[in-house]
Amino acid sequence: MSGSRVIAESIVAKHNSWGLKAQSMGDKGYGLIASKSFKKGAVVATEAAAVWTPLNANGSHVDHCHHCFQWSTALKRCARCKYTRYCGQDHQRDHWMVHRAECNRFSKVCAQTPDGGVVREPPSFAVLVGRVLDNTEISKAVLSLTPIPDDHSKLQELITANLAVCKELFEAEISKGSVDPRDLVQLLLRLPTNVFTMSDWYGNASAVGLFPACAFINHCCSPNTVQVFNGTSISLIAQRDIKQGEEVTICYVDIVDEFCRRQQWLTDGYAFTCDCSRCEKEKNHTSGSLRCPQHGCTGSGIYSPQSVCDKCGSELLGVFRVGQEMLNRAEQFSPDNLDAWMSLLDRGLWSFVET
Repeated sequence: MSGSRVIAESIVAKHNSWGLKAQSMGDKGYGLIASKSFKKGAVVATEAAAVWTPLNANGSHVDHCHHCFQWSTALKRCARCKYTRYCGQDHQRDHWMVHRAECNRFSKVCAQTPDGGVVREPPSFAVLVGRVLDNTEISKAVLSLTPIPDDHSKLQELITANLAVCKELFEAEISKGSVDPRDLVQLLLRLPTNVFTMSDWYGNASAVGLFPACAFINHCCSPNTVQVFNGTSISLIAQRDIKQGEEVTICYVDIVDEFCRRQQWLTDGYAFTCDCSRCEKEKNHTSGSLRCPQHGCTGSGIYSPQSVCDKCGSELLGVFRVGQEMLNRAEQFSPDNLDAWMSLLDRGLWSFVET
């Protein structure tokens, strides 16, 4: 594997079948341009996940079959690795071509309890990397995607943590020379910002999947398409008429979030800030911001522990902590803790800029 930015032929063919074309967008990398017009409500693109895996944060993967993504409370574990779960033996058998290589890795890495439970599981992202690496064609397609910047500390931390897990999972293959650690790095540099969080039938974020052709679609806070998941497939639906020659976009973050929160999510998770027309209109609004506590200062900052005042440069970590404590207390609110919560509210209300 190499760092070539040549778009895989399979991805080009998929784009052409949709009536879209990948085009360089300067600092934004590649984007997808409509080769034809689309009416509002039209299906612009549909793609099945090349690889995917249920999220295992908070144990949510226990409820989703690793083959069909169906929700169930009666899934059966793989008898060997105890990690993957299935609706039944038929789904386990159908999934064996995907699971065969990783089953041996998981059985060596996953720590098990005496009753057969698993107390240490690989992160979902590391599982996804392994499934990509096990498929040469998919690995080549991933190299068509834009890597993250070298100076993005938060994503670099994610890569470092997952690289350690991946090296452990692939220890035997690395020792034999059948897997090159540099290949793991190349995948880890591209996957974090090019995968999709998949929703189940109930609208819950339940899996992470790679859709190589759809990964070329850029972000906009006022997108012209919306992504809809049907099992392990994604469809992009036009939210308005799209003209030939217009860039096709989706929203990477929660579209209802206010400006500061959207920018923070994009900076932390995708290594860029948005300058779309909506952001240009909203960037001077202070809804959801933190007010500077310095006497006489009228500045503010975004709702983040790294926030600083946009006028005097003062750190707003203390203000953020009060605001975060308010949110945490609000989630635990009950009549029994009303006095304590109201005291915190009195301390914290001044911290927020009125809309």
